[in-house]
Amino acid sequence: MPEPRPGRLRSRRELEIFVESLPAFRRPKLRLEQYPTDAAAVATAAASVQ
Repeated sequence: MPEPRPGRLRSRRELEIFVESLPAFRRPKLRLEQYPTDAAAVATAAASVQ
């Protein structure tokens, strides 16, 4: 199996951990849809797109 390219996440769990580490918006703009989203939901949605 080839090695993954540097900087790429290899699993849904790695993506979930990465998303959890991102800072939240200090003053979210709802018109730009800047609202908190559960990291597990983000990772699941992204995995289903691939």
